[in-house]
Amino acid sequence: MAIGGRTDAFDEDARLQVAAVIKKHLHTIGKSRKEVLYDQGLSVSTIDKALAGDFSEATLDRIEAILGTKFAPKSNVFAEQASEDLGSYTFKAVEHLQGDYLVLRPCFSNVGRLNVYGISIKWDENEACLLFEEKQRSDVKYTQRGRVYVPFGKPFFSLVTIAKGSVRLINLYLPEEDGICRGVISTLHNPMAASFQPATCPIVLKRISIDELNDGVAAAGFVSSEMPQYTEYKDLLDGVIGDGYAVLVTGADFVERRKPLALVS
Repeated sequence: MAIGGRTDAFDEDARLQVAAVIKKHLHTIGKSRKEVLYDQGLSVSTIDKALAGDFSEATLDRIEAILGTKFAPKSNVFAEQASEDLGSYTFKAVEHLQGDYLVLRPCFSNVGRLNVYGISIKWDENEACLLFEEKQRSDVKYTQRGRVYVPFGKPFFSLVTIAKGSVRLINLYLPEEDGICRGVISTLHNPMAASFQPATCPIVLKRISIDELNDGVAAAGFVSSEMPQYTEYKDLLDGVIGDGYAVLVTGADFVERRKPLALVS
């Protein structure tokens, strides 16, 4: 059985179970099989056979794509599949996201510098999903790890950390041909002691090899304007908003109307 793929042979019970789940889903959304499936290009005979438990892997893939839902029971049909709340993605569908990346983002404590560090994304067999882990952060106490969420039918993925009630969210476009993911991060800025501010800014993940990071080929740490990589990194970050990968909406007089920092007791 290949990881992330379906078995070639469905037993009869599994087929009937899948058919029953599809029927229940159609009833739940209040749609007839003809409304949802026939109008999307599947023949009546193909639909009737599928709902009787007679379907091919390709037909089941097509039905799931049309309805935006996975129907096959994970234990019988899928070797590896993330839970529904993570996006129900299979290993095969997200295998290309695995690897090491260089993270580029503004430095909240000093707007003239960039915060650059590594991040690794890989499939975890125990959790049956992609996990990410940050590496070589200069501000090491903020190093994070968490789960990867991949929504069905959308060109995005999210890196989410949930710890003791705190949530950090990174929304990114899937990698383009240049191996770069562009998006925004929403987190908390901790400027001093017990003082916190919600903070959002552009972020870029650039695919690299771990050797490049370890050997210093890709600069990590706090990168200032005097360093040779600064211009390249800054241009990539500016392109997140400038090239329409994300929108940050603020009031025109936001800076003038900033409220004083509130201390958290």
